[in-house]
Amino acid sequence: MVALFPVIGGIASVLIGESTVSIYLIVGCLSSCIGAAIALGFKIKPILR
Repeated sequence: MVALFPVIGGIASVLIGESTVSIYLIVGCLSSCIGAAIALGFKIKPILR
């Protein structure tokens, strides 16, 4: 859950108009979500077998 705080904060800051959407914000949110998935032990199924 703590790993998702940057995502929540990033989205909230865009919604209230404090910041604009940038590539750095998007990459940060994606890497935070990937980190949370790894920490929680999510298994990613391969698309092609």
